[in-house]
Amino acid sequence: MKIEEVMKIFARGENQPNLFTIHFYFLLSVHYGEGLAMTFTVEAIPGEFSVCKLPRGVAPPTEPFVFFARTDGECSLVCRTADVPAQALCRVDGRRLFRLAETLDFSLVGVLARISALLAEAGIGIFALSTYDTDYILTTEADFDRALAILAKNGYSVAAPIEKTQAPSTDKPITIE
Repeated sequence: MKIEEVMKIFARGENQPNLFTIHFYFLLSVHYGEGLAMTFTVEAIPGEFSVCKLPRGVAPPTEPFVFFARTDGECSLVCRTADVPAQALCRVDGRRLFRLAETLDFSLVGVLARISALLAEAGIGIFALSTYDTDYILTTEADFDRALAILAKNGYSVAAPIEKTQAPSTDKPITIE
């Protein structure tokens, strides 16, 4: 049974969907390649990005599109290449970034897995980041246009890049211990 048929049954009110049923059919559709009722829009973020490792105590830049993670073993940073701190221990440059333009509900399953699978099939490696609202994906500069074309071919809408330059509002400098 295709996902569209399942959704028609639910729409007629013959059965009430529960979260488990919806997730089950969503996973089936991803695994078997059936079309999904929902589609997503990807949006390219202009500029070149870098992935860096920072020593403890170095504050990340406060510019837009900064992703900072600190664990018990490392401090990692993704930011525009021009904003990489001089104290970076190592870095990988030449990355491009796109995001899913929609706010994603936490109950959605397989969204990033499907994108990853489509790009992996084409030999395109990704570096994925998630925020509270959505997912961001980095590829190499060389693979970026091809990645967007693959997603477009597989039902994703590709939006024109929109530059959002407003920095996060903060009156206090960020300090890292």
